[in-house]
Amino acid sequence: MATPLDPTAWGNATLEVGTPGEGDVMATTLDKVGYVLQDSLGLEQEDGTVLQLIEEGGIIHDQMQQEGIKTIVGEMIGMQDDIMQRFWTTETDGTITWVKSTVTSNKFSFRISVPQNVGSKRMLIPYASMSLGVAYSSAQGWTQPFTITILTGATGNQFGWDEVPAPAEP
Repeated sequence: MATPLDPTAWGNATLEVGTPGEGDVMATTLDKVGYVLQDSLGLEQEDGTVLQLIEEGGIIHDQMQQEGIKTIVGEMIGMQDDIMQRFWTTETDGTITWVKSTVTSNKFSFRISVPQNVGSKRMLIPYASMSLGVAYSSAQGWTQPFTITILTGATGNQFGWDEVPAPAEP
């Protein structure tokens, strides 16, 4: 008998952010970041450095692959000011919000899921950094390109998976 496949996690992806708990554990409270621009979300991985012990004459005696860098890249639309200000250094002067820097040393937890696909996998990232830019085009208006870099926190965990639960009964 064939093993049933998990429901596919395609559709309207949701990106949620929170502040990691003590010891770099996954945030318990997460807020929706905005809407992911169609076809912009992806997971990228660079291979880590390969260390080799090579004898004269090119004879390899030992080799070790180091951990690579994993990033989530994408672009958001409809991001609210209070969410953007979590990733930027800002100052408000009356009705104007001034961006002082688009760089922060703050760390975040993220959850990426497709909530309408019950049983599909969702990615949990307990400890990460995020860079958030700003872009404009006449076709899409204001957007926020982002890069999430997955870090290894104090727990030693980089990311995990669980399943999208069924909605709670009213």
